[in-house]
Amino acid sequence: LGDKLAEFTTVPALVALSIEVLSAHNEVKALRDAQQNKEGASGILSLGLETARLIVCQEMYSNLGLLMSKYKQNPAIIEQYFDLSLLRKTGEEEVSDSGTLSANTIIALVDYQDPGFNFPPTTMVRISNKSTNGANMIVFPSNTETDPPGSGTQYMVAAGDSIEKTFAELGSEGFLFLCLQNINALPVDWEIEVI
Repeated sequence: LGDKLAEFTTVPALVALSIEVLSAHNEVKALRDAQQNKEGASGILSLGLETARLIVCQEMYSNLGLLMSKYKQNPAIIEQYFDLSLLRKTGEEEVSDSGTLSANTIIALVDYQDPGFNFPPTTMVRISNKSTNGANMIVFPSNTETDPPGSGTQYMVAAGDSIEKTFAELGSEGFLFLCLQNINALPVDWEIEVI
């Protein structure tokens, strides 16, 4: 557009406008080039990080083998060589959460789309109502974090009771959230744990 406007040399306003258009075009092009360079650098850095991670894992595995050979009579010593708190969780350790739900409210207990949610649908979960005040709660799958349960699957959990279901039974395949609703004027103490 700037080049076409520059062709009208007899109209000074169009010549001035062509300079502005070309300047704006060059600025946008430079910004886009810089953005693409950053995206490329990000990809290169990610690849470098992954390569470094693999090398570290291979060396740790090699060291583990040597330590297993050296301390075969007393393998507990090997734990001293690794900071186990830095290693990725596998989902096999005990996982639980608990809290108090205010009167007449809904919360999302589980976000099935969360990248940190790494449990297979067959994983068993215990959801407990720890309340002693007689308040009941409803557990249900939902596609929003705040809408009340529809006509689909829902489980009433009475005060002092628990249910044990798989994530599949609780809607992990087909819904975005596992929600909890307090339908009472009293608070509900709840707990969820992977069993």
